[in-house]
Amino acid sequence: MEGPAMQKKLIELGCPSEKVIVHPIGVKLGRYMFRARKPDSEIRLLVCGRFVEKKGIPYAIEALKRVASKTKASVRLTIVGDSGSDGTLTDEKRNILNSIEKYKVGDVVTITGYIPHDELIRIAYEHHIFLAPSVHASDGDAEGGFPVILTEILATGMPVVAFDHCDIPEIIQNGTTGFLVPEGDVDALAERLLYLIEHPEIWPEMGRAGRAFVEANYDIDKLNDRLVEIYRKLL
Repeated sequence: MEGPAMQKKLIELGCPSEKVIVHPIGVKLGRYMFRARKPDSEIRLLVCGRFVEKKGIPYAIEALKRVASKTKASVRLTIVGDSGSDGTLTDEKRNILNSIEKYKVGDVVTITGYIPHDELIRIAYEHHIFLAPSVHASDGDAEGGFPVILTEILATGMPVVAFDHCDIPEIIQNGTTGFLVPEGDVDALAERLLYLIEHPEIWPEMGRAGRAFVEANYDIDKLNDRLVEIYRKLL
């Protein structure tokens, strides 16, 4: 499993604690080239996920509006995802579209729909800051661990601003690889995002810290060796 939040859930469901081992999901680091981010004519934000409530995409849209009203920088948001492969207008997709209209940010928000993974990573290199506003949904749905895309994003060298949801704090080190704010606190999300936008000089340092953290803790080759040792002990 990805981290202690998911570990706790399994134990609460009745799994004996001594049988629960945290083993993170890793990435093939050779697929992700590090690239320090630096500002250009506009600041490009990225959020990614299926259009379901737990991904918290409307929070990213509201944060964009708040930031845009407080900075002279040109800021854009790219949303990668959809309700499904057929793009059905679900309640959450409607909520996202309504948020774009409510905050009058349609001219600076792009929704790509579903795209191949390789295209997602290519787009990531064109962006400066990643947002991960995951929340507990009204029906109790949650990330469980953390979105795996965060590992990949850090590997590319992009800073992250995220809610402290489930196991996200296990991968986003507050003030080092990005910023964490209380879940659902859009004021704090916008404030930390604005700080990053106005201090681009810290992006490369955060990016290097993120890459180093992934190399140390989420390298799939190292994790595979560790998994083999777990199985050997069990046998």
